[in-house]
Amino acid sequence: MERKKFALVLIGPPASGKGTLGKRVAKLFAHCVYVETSDLLKKTKKPEVQSIMRDGGFVNDDLVITVLLDEITKHKEGNLVIDGTPRTPAQVIPLITWLQENRYNISVVVFSCPDSVCLSRASIRAEAEKTESFQAEGVIVREDSDVATTKRRLQRYRKNLGAIVSVFAENQLFNLTNMVDAKKKPAVIFGEVASILYKSYFDE
Repeated sequence: MERKKFALVLIGPPASGKGTLGKRVAKLFAHCVYVETSDLLKKTKKPEVQSIMRDGGFVNDDLVITVLLDEITKHKEGNLVIDGTPRTPAQVIPLITWLQENRYNISVVVFSCPDSVCLSRASIRAEAEKTESFQAEGVIVREDSDVATTKRRLQRYRKNLGAIVSVFAENQLFNLTNMVDAKKKPAVIFGEVASILYKSYFDE
């Protein structure tokens, strides 16, 4: 009998806490991998990709999907937490199609967070990344986390969000109960996301 698998797709603005939450979920569940698209794109080492990301832009859809699917194919026997894709409406269907073909229970969670909070968090992170203690921990320093770049990333995110959510909704993979308030305490957010995930996983 094939083991049941889940794919948790996290959507939200930059600095909304998706990464922190996603990594925590991945540690909680067995056979679960956290996949962050920005990290994958940085590993391509393509100068044009690095330039686009530094400026807060979107890498073209075909490359994003190719890089992501190549990575998650390596882990298709286990559970997935996907952070950073889709960023445009065109990326939704290819992702859904792959997940459904590989028999995943799909949970989509949208992080709701005002720009003011995201910018404040980005500013704090940018300052922290300058410290020796932060760098000594081996954390990836984001060149796109400064306030000016975060503003541009937020504008692009807000522009695409409605259309992205609509595609998921049309495929019966999203409703308003899948939204979480990213201003809440991390423990509360984690509980809400876990509830959405368990409901999708066990109600199927």
